[in-house]
Amino acid sequence: MRPLWPGATLLPMSEITSDSLATKKQRAAVESFLGALVKGSKTVTLYKEGHAIIGQVSSRVNQLLKNAIGEEQNLMFELKAKTVLLDEMALEETDETIRFATSLHALGIGQVILTTRLEDIEMYEFMRLLVWKPTEEMTLTDMQKELQTKKVDGLQLISILSFVVTGEQEEDTRNPGELNEEQLTAILAAQTIPDFLHIILKQAEVVNNRTAEEIVFSIDQVLHRDTSIEAFQDEMNWDVYDGRIRVRWYELRGDIQGLKKWTQATLVSALTTFTNEEFESLKNHHTHDANASFSYALQYVHFVLDNPVGEQQPRFALYAYARLLEDLGRIGDLRSLLKEFDLWRKMAQDPKWGAYLATLRDEVQKKVPSPALAGSVAKKAGEFDPDGDEIKSLHDFVLTVGKDLVPGLLEEFRNTTQKEERQRLTKFLADLYKRFGGKPLINALKDSDYFFVIGIVGILAELGLADLAKHIGHLLNHKHEKVRATVIGQFRRTGGATAARALTDFISNGKHNEQAQIAATTLSLIPIEGVDDLLFEAYNANEDYDIRLAIVTALGRHPGPDTADFLRTVAHQTLKERFFDFIAKIRGAKMSLRVAARKSLKQIEGDPEAEAKK
Repeated sequence: MRPLWPGATLLPMSEITSDSLATKKQRAAVESFLGALVKGSKTVTLYKEGHAIIGQVSSRVNQLLKNAIGEEQNLMFELKAKTVLLDEMALEETDETIRFATSLHALGIGQVILTTRLEDIEMYEFMRLLVWKPTEEMTLTDMQKELQTKKVDGLQLISILSFVVTGEQEEDTRNPGELNEEQLTAILAAQTIPDFLHIILKQAEVVNNRTAEEIVFSIDQVLHRDTSIEAFQDEMNWDVYDGRIRVRWYELRGDIQGLKKWTQATLVSALTTFTNEEFESLKNHHTHDANASFSYALQYVHFVLDNPVGEQQPRFALYAYARLLEDLGRIGDLRSLLKEFDLWRKMAQDPKWGAYLATLRDEVQKKVPSPALAGSVAKKAGEFDPDGDEIKSLHDFVLTVGKDLVPGLLEEFRNTTQKEERQRLTKFLADLYKRFGGKPLINALKDSDYFFVIGIVGILAELGLADLAKHIGHLLNHKHEKVRATVIGQFRRTGGATAARALTDFISNGKHNEQAQIAATTLSLIPIEGVDDLLFEAYNANEDYDIRLAIVTALGRHPGPDTADFLRTVAHQTLKERFFDFIAKIRGAKMSLRVAARKSLKQIEGDPEAEAKK
C-alpha cells in the first residue's frame, strides 16, 4: 500500500514563534485570530448544533488562537466601547475588532483572557457568545447576570462591574434618550436607515449605563446584519426616546416596503439590513443553491482536465479543483472524494500529468484534511473488512491526503466504544502510523482519558514496536486500574528485559498490591534469564503477605539452586514468619508462606520434606 504520488509527505507544520506579543508579527497573528473568530461566529449560527462544519470552524479558530498566544501564558484583551486593547495598545479598528468589542462590551465584559487550555467545544461556546441576542424570555440584563457566574475552562471573562467596584469606571444615570434639540433634529433629518441608526448609536455610546449598552448592542446587531430589521424593531427600547424618533423610523421603513421604483436613499436602507425573509433565503442558499453550484463547477473542472489546452489552463484548473476538493473535505464527503481519488489514479498513469499532480498533491494535503472528513474515514474504517480491498483503498486514500488527517482519526478513535469497530480502527491506525511515524501515539499516552490511553496501547502493540515496554512501562503507575491491567497483560504477551524490570519495580513499590500479585505471575512467565533474581528482589522489597505468597508460588516455575535455597529459607520459617502465618490464617489466607514454599520446592526438586529438615 503506497500513497498515490511518489514521495508524498506533508510539509512540516510551521513552528510557533516565541516572539513577544508586542512584535508586529505576533500582533498580526492576534488580528488574524480575531478576524476568524468573529467571522466564524457568524458561520456557526447558520448550522444546527452538531453539524460537522461547526467542529471544523471551531478547530481552525482554536488553532489560530494557539498561534496568537505563541509561547506566552495567555492572551488578554481589554475592551473599551469599540476598541480592543492588547498590552495597553489599541488594535487596528476593523469590522471584526469593532464587533468583537461591542458584542462583549454590551454583555458587560471589560476584559477577556484566553489560554491554550481552551478546547474546540469551548471555542464554539465563545463564538456563540459573540452572537448572543436578547429574547423575550432573557433580556440583556439577564444575559449579563448569567455571564458573571459562567465558568469555562481556558477562558476568563471579567465583568465591567468589577471595575465599578474598584472605582476605575463609574456608571452614570443619564437617560440615553435625553437629547437636545440639535441632536433630535439630526436624527429626524436622516434620509436612510443606516444614517438614522448611526446617529442614535453615537449619542448612546457616550452614556455609560446598561440601558445605553442595550441600545448600542441592538443597533450594532442590525447594522452588521446579525439580526433582522423586524427583530431589531421589536427589541429596540423606543420608550426612552422622543415619540417623533419612532415615527421617523416607521417612515424610513415604509419607504422601502413594496417599492417598485428605488431612490438612492431607499436602496441604501434596503441593502444595509436583512429582513426575516432574507435570513431564511440565505439559509436556503447555503443548503441548496451551494450544492447545485458546486456540482456544476466540479463537472466543468473535470471537462477541462479531460480536455486540457496549452500549459496554463490545466494548471489553473487544478487550483480551482483543489478549492472544490477543500469544500468536499470540509463537509466530510468521503464518497465524493473517493471518486475523485479514482480520477487521480488515472491521471497518475499518464506521464503528461506528472508535474500537475505534484501541484495537486500539495494543495490536497493542505486543504482537504478536516475534522469532518476524519469522522467519515473513521466510520468507514470501522465498517470495512480489515483484510478487504475497500480498507486497502481507504488506507491508500489517507496516505495520499496526508498525515494532517490522522490526528482527527485519533480523536474519532477516542469516541469509538463498539468493540469490533474499535478493533478495526486500531489496525487501520496502526497501519497509518507505520508510514507516518508513531511519535504522536507516544505523546497521547499522557492523555487524561484512561479509556483512550488503553486504546493507544493497543495501537502501539499493533505497530509491533521493538521497544514497546520502554514507552508504556510508566503506565504501571497510572491512576486507573484498567490501564495498569492492560500494561501487565501486554507485558505477558511481549515479554522482554525492559518489561521484566518494570514489573519488578511495580511489585516492589507496594502501591497496588492486588494487581502486583498478577504482575508477579506475569514476571515469572517472561522467558529471559535472571527472572528468579528479579522475583527475589521484589520479595525482599515488599513485605505484604499476599505479594510474598504470589512470588513464592511464581518461583516454582524457575528451577535452579538459587531458587531452591531461597525457598528452603522460606519453608523453614522463623518465629516471626510463623506469627505472620497465624495472622494470615485468621484473615482467611488460602495458604501459608511455608506451605507455598514447600509446594514450589516440590515443583523444582521433587520431595521438599527431606530438604527442609536439612
